[in-house]
Amino acid sequence: MESTTVRVLLLTWNAGNCAESSLDESTLFNDEDFKDPNTAPHLVFIGFQEVDASMHNNIFRHFSYSDWAVKLMKQLSYRGFIMLHHETFPGLLTILFVSYKWLPYVNMVEADTTKLAFESLVGSKGAIGIRAIIGSDTVCFINSHLPAHIEDHKERDKAYLNILADQFYAKCGTTVLNHDFVFWLGDLNFRIDEIPNEEVKQFVTEENYVHLWKYDQLKFSMASGRSFSPFEEAALTFPPTYKFNVGTQEYDTSEKKRKPAWCDRILWRDKPEYKIEGNAAGVQCLKYTAIFECCASDHKPVYGVYEMKLRPILEGNPTGIG
Repeated sequence: MESTTVRVLLLTWNAGNCAESSLDESTLFNDEDFKDPNTAPHLVFIGFQEVDASMHNNIFRHFSYSDWAVKLMKQLSYRGFIMLHHETFPGLLTILFVSYKWLPYVNMVEADTTKLAFESLVGSKGAIGIRAIIGSDTVCFINSHLPAHIEDHKERDKAYLNILADQFYAKCGTTVLNHDFVFWLGDLNFRIDEIPNEEVKQFVTEENYVHLWKYDQLKFSMASGRSFSPFEEAALTFPPTYKFNVGTQEYDTSEKKRKPAWCDRILWRDKPEYKIEGNAAGVQCLKYTAIFECCASDHKPVYGVYEMKLRPILEGNPTGIG
């Protein structure tokens, strides 16, 4: 039988500790992504960093939903999605939504959290993982905030390994890379190295992202095997998403004048059997871009739409395959 395809929209944003009230959440979602039934997502995974996800006194506090989560629920509920899992950790908010049609096919949802601790670390850094069985395939989603600063790329490599070592889903007794598919997003904080600020900005002005990508620290780490080597990323065809003057689309003009960088990323690890057999990829990226109209933080949100090839699912039998 032919495989079953499922589409997932993934969104990452470092909110920069902005107030929940400062965000027009409608800017995070493009109606066109949901209108076409041939491309509309069946699941939505959202990862926020530097966000106050405490419950405060909103009307949903008895359900343990933060104000941020309520805003996102309002945007996605009228598009036919229900919140399947909501997880918070200091500075992090992670939510998995599923469309009503696909709700019966998503099971065994479980989450784990990881706190990162390094000598040079300032503030809360860590990760939240949410895993699930979709049909008969296992999928793991990671939202992480890794150590900052251009010189701390080795700390980011260590953080990746620490998260992999720490994340464990007790109910099913498995770890991150033991899933069929893995998606990893967040403020990974890798910077652009070796070239000065003005040269970076010149490449951005020229929209020469292919050349600029050569100096990306994450690209180096993946190629050298230091971190994220099993993962893939779609081509970066949009400008760096950090660091902006808050409230604008202008890169940092403060005294520090930080270099623009692609801190905010979405990666995936394909199903191993596709690699072994040399078949067509199990994951196809349909869209990968940033939302520059969102100006509430010094980071811009990044999102992508991905299609996964699952084992065939028998209609009406969520855990069966055909």
